[in-house]
Amino acid sequence: PADHFLLEAKDHISQGDTRAAIGALGRAASDGVDSTSLAAVMLRHRDEIAEAIPRLGAGGRDALVLALDGVADVKYPRPADLLLARILWHLEFGDIEGVRSLLARMRERHGDAYENHRAQIVEWLSVKADDALGEGKHSEAIDLLVELRQLDPQAAGDRRAMLVLTLGREARDRGDYRRAIEQYESQLMDVSPNIAIERIETTLLEAETDYRAQGRLGRAIDLWEEFGTRHLADQVTERLLDLWLELGHEFMADSAIGSARKCFGNAELIEAGSADVELKQCEYMELRAAIAETDYVGFYDLGEWALDAGLNEEARKAFDQASGSDVLRANAWTQMRRIDDALAEEELARLMGLYDAGEFFELVESLGDFRERPLGQGLREQADRLRELARDAIALSASERPQQAEVLWQQAERAYYSGELGEAEQMIEVIIQRYAGTPAAARAEAFYRKVRPRMDLNRIERGRRAPEIKSYTGAEPPSATATHSAETSTEIAREIERLKASRRNIHE
Repeated sequence: PADHFLLEAKDHISQGDTRAAIGALGRAASDGVDSTSLAAVMLRHRDEIAEAIPRLGAGGRDALVLALDGVADVKYPRPADLLLARILWHLEFGDIEGVRSLLARMRERHGDAYENHRAQIVEWLSVKADDALGEGKHSEAIDLLVELRQLDPQAAGDRRAMLVLTLGREARDRGDYRRAIEQYESQLMDVSPNIAIERIETTLLEAETDYRAQGRLGRAIDLWEEFGTRHLADQVTERLLDLWLELGHEFMADSAIGSARKCFGNAELIEAGSADVELKQCEYMELRAAIAETDYVGFYDLGEWALDAGLNEEARKAFDQASGSDVLRANAWTQMRRIDDALAEEELARLMGLYDAGEFFELVESLGDFRERPLGQGLREQADRLRELARDAIALSASERPQQAEVLWQQAERAYYSGELGEAEQMIEVIIQRYAGTPAAARAEAFYRKVRPRMDLNRIERGRRAPEIKSYTGAEPPSATATHSAETSTEIAREIERLKASRRNIHE
């Protein structure tokens, strides 16, 4: 009977019905057919069997298991060829453990055949890994890539990196940031460490933003402590310090002083003195909570304590509460005026910092709010003077714009008449698009219309694409942020610096 089933399998294969043949091979194996004969038939029709395996139903897969078991320990005259065929069949069957075992046996016992067939095995593993990835079978794809890595590290590394990036992105999209980082850490770090670290950093920042919006900033801290410490040593200290302080402020806003103290205490462990003010604010809130609303003396004492602690705003609030007492009102008002002056001086120092940093528009806007305060004469005069300086700086910046355009126009003309048509065209593009409304832009546009045919010809000869230059006089205004080459930007900066230097020399 076993031999009959083997002949039946041959007939089915000759008729093109490989799935029926696999069923007959399974029955032959279960009935005790000679394993060498079974191996010979299966090996002769290796590729037909492999192509039929993905289409097998449950019964066909059971028959295939019997057939594969039937040739597992056969002493075949060409053992390497049979091993290679079994690798292909187990691979198509999805038996990755079987493939792993067969590959190990082939490496150990048939090294020459293993090297000779390396490229073929790599192709089989690559195709199956791509198929598994395309079907969303990520675990199977990873297993295949692990095996592929032993044969071709480069091919496995590229596919593995793509797979891990895909898995990580999916995990991040569903908010599973820990899973994403673990994927990058375990599967990508040994393949592309720089990409892995960059993805870990991106994921930590995404998690931080997401958890902040959810009011669960503690989870972001946990991730930074676990993974940032391992992979982002240069950044983790600063990030954890900022996060602990931020979380502590959130607890303070909710009057959860105990939790806030813990957060600020953790910040102090990272950097001594970083939460000194916040810890004093916690103590102030605790003292404030213990004072009855009509205990004006208690509020006055609290205000003095806050002043000694350097908490000016908190002190002002306490003195304002104490001013409800007829006896303490005059002294409380005196203290409040002193605090107002101190706070105003601090704000004025901040505004001067904006001027030094060149943030003139923000400075003018902030000065408007600052001058609404009840300021002393000296502070008001300083604020007025600072506003005049800021406005002068803004006016000077605006007046330099036509001069910058003029410098560029002169440089563009020199480039054109020196035969540097490409460079000239780039500069004209910058002038028209970034300095619209200046006299130089009008001249540059008229000049460009005149010489454009020659520039077009030069561009065609050099195989360049025409820049998109729009007229500033047209219906559609040009972009104020038009781009130009880095080389042109550098030359522009140098030319402007030369102009400024010459102006300074003239004044001197």
